[in-house]
Amino acid sequence: MAEKKTALKEEEEMVTVKIPRERKDQGDKFVAVGTRCWTIKRGVPVDVPACVAAQLRHEELMLDERYEWESKNAK
Repeated sequence: MAEKKTALKEEEEMVTVKIPRERKDQGDKFVAVGTRCWTIKRGVPVDVPACVAAQLRHEELMLDERYEWESKNAK
């Protein structure tokens, strides 16, 4: 008989992040890494696993590249 997995992954490194509020009516930030998902409240410091912080940094870098590309290719 297969054993049911109830234990969480080994202790993950946690990082404190703060997602800025850009608009008054803006909702929480959804982040997915693999099969795991988080909803992060904007405007308050929140502890998240390091993989979530890395995903948020990657998203910011990609937005920067997009804005740079758009400004170079604007006609």
